[in-house]
Amino acid sequence: MHDHTHSPTQHTSARRARLGIETSNPRGEQGRAEVALRLPSEPDLIEPVTTQGHGTDDLIPAIDRVCKRAAVTPNELEVVAVSIGPGGYTACRVAVTVAKLIAEATGAALVGVPTPVGAAAALPPDVRTASPVIALAWKRDTAWRYTPDDDTTADHPSGELVPLDTLVTELGAATLVCDTELRHALVDHHHLPVEYPGHPIRFSASAVLDAAERIAPCDPADLLPLYPREPEAVTKWRALRGA
Repeated sequence: MHDHTHSPTQHTSARRARLGIETSNPRGEQGRAEVALRLPSEPDLIEPVTTQGHGTDDLIPAIDRVCKRAAVTPNELEVVAVSIGPGGYTACRVAVTVAKLIAEATGAALVGVPTPVGAAAALPPDVRTASPVIALAWKRDTAWRYTPDDDTTADHPSGELVPLDTLVTELGAATLVCDTELRHALVDHHHLPVEYPGHPIRFSASAVLDAAERIAPCDPADLLPLYPREPEAVTKWRALRGA
């Protein structure tokens, strides 16, 4: 195992740049793919990652663009924080792989941020303090549910896959944070009242950096995407081979 917890002396000549990667959910109304570069006492620089065609092909070029905008060199990267999912299978896999490679090549500390933890950090303060329930990565009759109050360290499983009926039944008085399409599905098919309080989910590379402040760095060899379900490609492979 490599020790990626650096002492301050390792970056004495650098500007302590921090890179955030959020490409986990690029589709849909609130979807976005972007990277953020953070320098001390300066506003974050945001660079969009194109989602046209094979959008993940633009991730490394986007990182290069934002670093050039700030005149940041690889040895000036102190932290790489990446949204690990749940989200798109390929998007999460590519983002985690790129983050691991950068950390290995530069010596930057690597922080894996579960996507709902980053989404919680992106919420307005009044919503964040109102015990919200975040729901994402929904498919058919299940969704990934995350409640920030249940996860103070933010570096553990960070949620669970639940049936949509269970999600609605156990909401209580919490504010539901999800995309519009999921909310419509819950109202139309799972008895969520139309007037139930909610807030749109937002994915932000800056919020990934904010959330990373509460999460311990990891060895790049140990970081994996967080998938709520077995990937369809694996399911099909099993079916074809009778496993």
